Amino acid sequence: MKQKHKIILAFVSFLAAVCLGVGMYMAHKNQEFQNEMVKIVHSEEVKNLIEKKLKKLDPHALTDKGEDSLL
Repeated sequence: MKQKHKIILAFVSFLAAVCLGVGMYMAHKNQEFQNEMVKIVHSEEVKNLIEKKLKKLDPHALTDKGEDSLL
């Protein structure tokens, strides 16, 4: 009976280790994805696109003469 318990314990331990490994891998991939999105959002290209769109809506955007009514 002891041998059977050891096998079951080893199997359960193995499953727990696999689940932990998969969870850590998925968390790592999610963090990489989040970092990539932050890098894109904070990029100079996105900044220029937003400024261009704001200037199209209001030629005086991002200046003291810009309208507050568009917000």
